[in-house]
Amino acid sequence: MSITKISLKEMQQQEFEILCELDRICTAYKITYYLTAGTLLGAIRHKGFIPWDDDIDVAMPLKDYRKFTQICQRELATDYFFQDWKTEKNYPFHFAKIRKNGTNDGVTFLQKIEMHHGISIDIFPLEACPKRDWFAKLLFKITEFSTYALLKKGDKTFSHCFQKKYERIIFRLLQWVPKKGLLFFREGVCRIVSIFCSNQRLCTSGGGHGYPYETYKAEWFSKTVFVTFENRTFPAPKEWDALLSHMYGDYQILPPKEKRRGHIEEHFDKIGKENKKK
Repeated sequence: MSITKISLKEMQQQEFEILCELDRICTAYKITYYLTAGTLLGAIRHKGFIPWDDDIDVAMPLKDYRKFTQICQRELATDYFFQDWKTEKNYPFHFAKIRKNGTNDGVTFLQKIEMHHGISIDIFPLEACPKRDWFAKLLFKITEFSTYALLKKGDKTFSHCFQKKYERIIFRLLQWVPKKGLLFFREGVCRIVSIFCSNQRLCTSGGGHGYPYETYKAEWFSKTVFVTFENRTFPAPKEWDALLSHMYGDYQILPPKEKRRGHIEEHFDKIGKENKKK
């Protein structure tokens, strides 16, 4: 198998093409979605990618997310693969991805897990979040710890530096729970919360920013506006300023140069059959 290192710009271009494919499907089937997190920040501050960013994030209201997961698998172009915990047994996260076949995103801590590793974009469900902070924190912890335990099951060498003793104990105990049990527990808790909590507060509990940065007022998403991202327009929440301020503070200030780096350590394009999904 030949391995070709690709530039950040090339990786961003492939991710942008995946975003355009998602937009095509969502437009055709009237599925609501929004640019979010660093992608939304890039659209507002840079009219495109943050120059050092290496991923794309979108979020969908839960009803639209469920609709999309069903439609996407049959409508997605053959160059791509829809990945979540239902379509791939070793996938550990509480959000979905669209991956490009025949590529590898170079995320080193995931490479030992037997699953599709293609260049991708992240798709987060916007779920109901408990009003009480202690309950919301618990929801995020359940999502976090169960995901780490699933990562450990996929890669026995995976480790995470927990700061507190009780966290290390919980992590060890969860490793004894079967994979299906972890998935049932995590997805079941999130589903129950979505049923019984009001939709006045929303969250993306599977995201990397964590609590409280990925909790949102529902009113921020009450209407859709369009923003420019790489010379195309894409949907964003109307209250994008409130969302970005909540997540990043004064988001117009650039971070120090030493912090201007993406999520992925190296970017490789691996051409071969190991990631090809047919």
